[in-house]
Amino acid sequence: MSAAVYVDGSGSTDTQTLAADLRVSWNFSGNPISPPWPEWTTTKTARGTFSRGGVTTVAMAVIDADQQVGHVARAISVVSDPTDLCFVTTALPGDNGDATDCTPAGSGLDGLLSLDEAVRIANTAVGDQTIVLSAPSELAPVVFKDPEGSAPVPLRLKRMAQIVGTPGAIIAREIIAENGPITLIGVEVAAPGKVTIPHGYTLVLLDSRIRDTNVLVAGHLMVERTRFERCDGACITVNGLSADLVVSESSFAGAGSGDGIDVRQCNSNGTAFSMELVGNTFSGFATGIRVGSGCDGSTRIVHQTFHGNGTGVDYLGGDGHVLRNNIFTAQQVAAVGGCDVPFASEGRRDHLLYG
Repeated sequence: MSAAVYVDGSGSTDTQTLAADLRVSWNFSGNPISPPWPEWTTTKTARGTFSRGGVTTVAMAVIDADQQVGHVARAISVVSDPTDLCFVTTALPGDNGDATDCTPAGSGLDGLLSLDEAVRIANTAVGDQTIVLSAPSELAPVVFKDPEGSAPVPLRLKRMAQIVGTPGAIIAREIIAENGPITLIGVEVAAPGKVTIPHGYTLVLLDSRIRDTNVLVAGHLMVERTRFERCDGACITVNGLSADLVVSESSFAGAGSGDGIDVRQCNSNGTAFSMELVGNTFSGFATGIRVGSGCDGSTRIVHQTFHGNGTGVDYLGGDGHVLRNNIFTAQQVAAVGGCDVPFASEGRRDHLLYG
């Protein structure tokens, strides 16, 4: 196969260098190496090709006249077989059973494919399915809700699949991962919707937005470049003996109460961390990160920024923690609580504290 993607970085700006003089470099390989990848160029558009399907990352770096570099990355889903691509064409809920596949001919008598129908097809199809939420700009926002007047009907994903969002598409229903990995790319989930990962299953959350709701983890969750806003309780609750969590380059914004991440229960994973957080921000919570007394494992929290919380990090349990290279500003109670729990050797150091 050969699939192409066209990218445009012309929206890049700088406070000193004119936009036309900014130089860019694109990385289509998915490898996290330092820029430049090809040589720097003032041409802001590019084309990348892929020879196999799957989820990969496209990155762009920008350099200004002072040699200062900024970068951005986004996940994309590359589909090797067009029959594995399901375009959801209506926000109406429900499944009348007459859609047989994701082609226009297989979408049933009404000619439309609902999210419920796409999930059913993905759960029974051979191979990984990619479900794309269609949200025409003239209709946005397009909200995928539960049927009116009925009890909530969760979207249960029972086979490996991806859901790809588009601007203006909002899922206001519960998503339950019952296989793995289930991957959400660019998806917005809002109340009363939520995301649930039961024991033994895996979900990957990329370039997405979670607002006014939460994520419940008893299995395995990996998060990159995702925004959590005004969460209902904790943004992420980890509660399971085999649960683990990895979060990087994401932001958590509270409304003055609750926790950003609440690790209620976890277990020792040998040499692995039950929770690993790298390069995130937490602001506006009673507690940014809480490691509860039910967590017997170790955690690694590095390169975070905590601003305007009650307490940045509160340790009530666990062993062998690593807390390094974080910034704490304007915490109302304490930067770190519960420091009498065991830390790894050299595991607690090199922080900056302001206010």
